Amino acid sequence: MAQSLPEPVDPLKRAEPEPGKLALSVSLGYAPTGYRGLGVDPAKGPYTDRVASHGLSADLALSYALSETLSLGAGLAGALAYTQTLRTFADETQAYRDETRTDLIPRIALWTRGSRSP
Repeated sequence: MAQSLPEPVDPLKRAEPEPGKLALSVSLGYAPTGYRGLGVDPAKGPYTDRVASHGLSADLALSYALSETLSLGAGLAGALAYTQTLRTFADETQAYRDETRTDLIPRIALWTRGSRSP
């Protein structure tokens, strides 16, 4: 008995939701950034800042398709950002500042999409 091949997947076309189907999505991200800035401290005078930041993010979501046009979902997003600043004053004194920020964000969502045209 011959089996038919599955239909090819178009990577540019979004998958159509199937009513009654659960979907799990997981994403991880990394975003490095850096910049320089100028400023004036009232006590110490002008300075330059050199900033480097590293951001990590993770997202876990579960969605349920109620119909072809309506889905309900819940998820949890987490983020960690580490920033290091080197401040150099006009008299060449330097100061380091490290900062770490973490966020954990629960969310619920209701998605709707227009009906498909014939």
